[in-house]
Amino acid sequence: MDGWLDDDNYMMFLWKFGDSSPRYVALAITNDFLPSTHERALVGYFELVPSARH
Repeated sequence: MDGWLDDDNYMMFLWKFGDSSPRYVALAITNDFLPSTHERALVGYFELVPSARH
């Protein structure tokens, strides 16, 4: 699944890449403008990994 998830304060983009062994990365961006600017900011990004295999 690739797509934007959002609420009033942030947007999160979930990105899946790779076919045989897919990896997932999420990017978090603020919905509000930063103080004294007209830009939104990348808050962070992280890779989602399984904690255990079943």
